[in-house]
Amino acid sequence: MAATTSTGTIGANSSGQQISRVVHLRNIPSDMTDLELVHFCMPYGKLVNYLLLKGRNQAFVEYEDERSAQTLVTVNIACPVAIRDRTIFCQFSTHQELKTNHHLRADSNRSNLIIDHDDNEVKV
Repeated sequence: MAATTSTGTIGANSSGQQISRVVHLRNIPSDMTDLELVHFCMPYGKLVNYLLLKGRNQAFVEYEDERSAQTLVTVNIACPVAIRDRTIFCQFSTHQELKTNHHLRADSNRSNLIIDHDDNEVKV
């Protein structure tokens, strides 16, 4: 059964996955940087949070809205992307939001910034 929010109807997509603002990325290169992850995901919508699990070759990214997450998943299924000869697999996460120490914020004087757990800025 689909739920309705202020942004529209949320439910399962055509593959039966429950739609979420959080996308799980698998098979990422073990040497992928935070900056590469953010640049890979930014074209699909505004990111608000991420978690990069280098040792597991996985990442989670949280978008501001479900539509952006759905665009990333849909485009990646239709046209898989490879980074350093590793095909990236994207699917909706079972989590509806991420609770991490990395938060993205917009600054009026700069482009998006990544803020780490020590409140240090990482240029994007």
